[in-house]
Amino acid sequence: MPSASKRSLHGRVAWITALSAAIAALVTTLLLGALSANLALRQEDRRIQDILTSLAVELSEEPPSAARLAHVTEDEQREVRHSGVQLSAFFLGVRVSGVGTWAGSEGCRTVDRTALTRQCALRVQDQVLLAQSTLTTLADFRRVVTLAGAVSLLLVTALAVLLSRFVARAAIGPLQTLRESVASVRIDDPDPSVLAAPQAYLELQALQDALVLLIRSLGESLSQARRFAFNAAHELRTPLATLRAEAELAGDATENPAMDRVAGLAAELARRLDRALILADLREVQGGEPVALDAVAQDVVRALDPVEAARVTVATEHEGLVHGDPALLQMLVRNATENALKFSRGPVQITIAEDPAQVSVTITDEGEGMTAQEQSRAFEPFFRGEFAKRNHVAGSGLGLALIAHIARAHRGTARFEPRTRGTSLCVTLPAWRAPSPH
Repeated sequence: MPSASKRSLHGRVAWITALSAAIAALVTTLLLGALSANLALRQEDRRIQDILTSLAVELSEEPPSAARLAHVTEDEQREVRHSGVQLSAFFLGVRVSGVGTWAGSEGCRTVDRTALTRQCALRVQDQVLLAQSTLTTLADFRRVVTLAGAVSLLLVTALAVLLSRFVARAAIGPLQTLRESVASVRIDDPDPSVLAAPQAYLELQALQDALVLLIRSLGESLSQARRFAFNAAHELRTPLATLRAEAELAGDATENPAMDRVAGLAAELARRLDRALILADLREVQGGEPVALDAVAQDVVRALDPVEAARVTVATEHEGLVHGDPALLQMLVRNATENALKFSRGPVQITIAEDPAQVSVTITDEGEGMTAQEQSRAFEPFFRGEFAKRNHVAGSGLGLALIAHIARAHRGTARFEPRTRGTSLCVTLPAWRAPSPH
């Protein structure tokens, strides 16, 4: 389960997508504004130069003179006065008409960037024609473009934030699919074949190949550990059985209590060895048969010492039919019941409930109970709580681990339920379903 303090890759991709869209919109707006302003300046320059060219053609019809230059320029000024263009004329470097100032070079330039005043000059022999225009239209245009750019930037950013979640979900969808495939790998039998489907993207294929190698290595290591456990268990079983038989014979012959204790220790070691062997190799039950859990619970109670059996109550209104291995399920109920008897002195209740989908077995006692931290580790092999350590309760710490392992092998779960006093262990298994007729 992801921690609340961890950031989501989905959110990261969404924000990066939204930020990229906003930056792209900003850059596009700036480029569009600059391009539009440049085009407007070029258009204005062409307009001014057309006026100057027309004036130059008219002046070339007669010999140049200061008086004629001033006269023709003033006539032209009257004709273009509505266009916002101001004309000036210079003869031999002396202004003869208008109010403009010539910088000494031809071409067009901006003489006032604040007011956006554009000036163009054209030399015709000893005459210089000057025209300038204040681009109020361009200034208004720039303001409009800036405002439109800001509005479009806000809209694009808002739209990007809204759509980025969907874009991010689509972008990391293949990664989610790969995660689900990895989650389907069984811890008791790691099989990389669940990741056999090829990926459409190179990065995911490389990640999948690495995961396949890791799962294959884990499977090989697990197989080696199981083989070692089997070999060790089988090597120990025979001497333990021999030791137990010899101790029992010696105890019967000599009536020596020490021999009885040795036989008891050998029997306990054999029991622990069997549990460890089951933990080492228990896999999901394939096959099995219908098993009534109420009958299993009754058998477990009948096998108890009469004093302890008197403390146990089986409460059920259903037979609790599940599909599984009878011996393993009996071991599960027996371990849970013996555990409850061992850690409490009061009554113990076994409750069996069922619905169409599942059957639950709940073993409740009124002992000291466990803390939440102890419950979170109780199903670990060899874990023992503070009560067991403080009171030197006999045991190996394998009972609850074995219960959880058997439950998983039957596609079920084992958990502790909240309780103010004592402990309530609940094992849930899939209900048995009759095979459909062919």
